Amino acid sequence: MSITSIPEVEVEMGSASPNPRTDARTVRASVVQASTVFYDTPATLDKAERFIAEGAACGSQLLVFPKAFIGGYPRGSSFGVVMDIISLKGREEFRKYHASAIDVPGPEVERIAAAASKYKVHVVMRVIERAGFTLYCTVLFFDPQGRFLGKHRKLMPTSLERLIWGFGDGSTLPMYDTEIGHVGAVPMLGKPNASYENSYVC
Repeated sequence: MSITSIPEVEVEMGSASPNPRTDARTVRASVVQASTVFYDTPATLDKAERFIAEGAACGSQLLVFPKAFIGGYPRGSSFGVVMDIISLKGREEFRKYHASAIDVPGPEVERIAAAASKYKVHVVMRVIERAGFTLYCTVLFFDPQGRFLGKHRKLMPTSLERLIWGFGDGSTLPMYDTEIGHVGAVPMLGKPNASYENSYVC
């Protein structure tokens, strides 16, 4: 695994103080560019921990993982769906996809939290969350003490994503105060109105 897979940037972050705009700080952040081990969540978690360790070794304070890193983004898949019909092959494909998603909270969340604690970094992990029979495209937040801070479910799945993911209901719109500043997420097209987007402006 090459560190070139984790581009690093230094960004100005508003602090968690009462005056974040006048008390900015520089934070080293890494954006992980890597693929899921599809239909193999344990192997994907192994891969995530390696990236967390590598980013921390390079001095990163914040690591952000790509969309649906745990659980996978099924690019190009139709799950055998045409209007009012789902093929048997598509049903099996979705069964495997559902099985690859994770419960939140759950053992996979605990493992990511442990890695964040071990390597003393903030982690923003993007996952496919399983809640009963419904899947969500979800962002998870962890601090360097290994605490799971919370989650944000994408409000508006894009196009055919609506075949497989549920809609967020607005109950998970977090903005967390951390030692490096305010941390939150606005997934693509998960921002259906200006008031929602403006709520993330620090």
